[in-house]
Amino acid sequence: MKLSARTRKRLVVASLLVGIALFSFGYILLTSSPPQVAYYNRAMTEYKEAFSATSPKEAVDKLNAAIADYDRSYAAFQSDQTETGAHREIYGSASAEYAALAQFHKGVALITVAQITHKNDLVNQAAQAFAESLRVNPGGPYEGVSQATADRLNEEALVTKYDLELLLKKHPEAQTKKPQQGKGKPSPQQAPNSNPGNMPGHGDPGSI
Repeated sequence: MKLSARTRKRLVVASLLVGIALFSFGYILLTSSPPQVAYYNRAMTEYKEAFSATSPKEAVDKLNAAIADYDRSYAAFQSDQTETGAHREIYGSASAEYAALAQFHKGVALITVAQITHKNDLVNQAAQAFAESLRVNPGGPYEGVSQATADRLNEEALVTKYDLELLLKKHPEAQTKKPQQGKGKPSPQQAPNSNPGNMPGHGDPGSI
């Protein structure tokens, strides 16, 4: 059957639209970051920018923005536990490692704000954030990950425990919920990058 010129034109246009749609979907798969990761990365940028601020107010504003994004990252992790279908096809599973690091860095940011503003009530919130980090990643043993990943996760948990103990030693009035003991369940495909500035580090005993 011979197609009319108008029909052929419609088919060409339809084919182009389908091609554009498929290309766009493929581009999203290649370039999109999961909300959990996007918020975490933005929080890390805001946290670093706080240390180049030109005034205490600007520094506190940047740190508060980082704290809010760490919370958004963690909320995305919690929300992802119930996501299925297309969301998982695009973004994969949420990362417990990012979730634990978000809470750790939130705690450090809160301590920094407390140091600038002298608001000691923030210390309690920092202790809670450290404790929540340890609830997600209490330390090894780990299952289903490489030895290198297990070593990294265990080191992150140890550093968080160290900083929490240091904080409680200096501020025994801070109350925390006892971290639940259990096996960490990281998602190694979404491990944070190896930039030392993005990883936990031992706190300065004199500054907490």
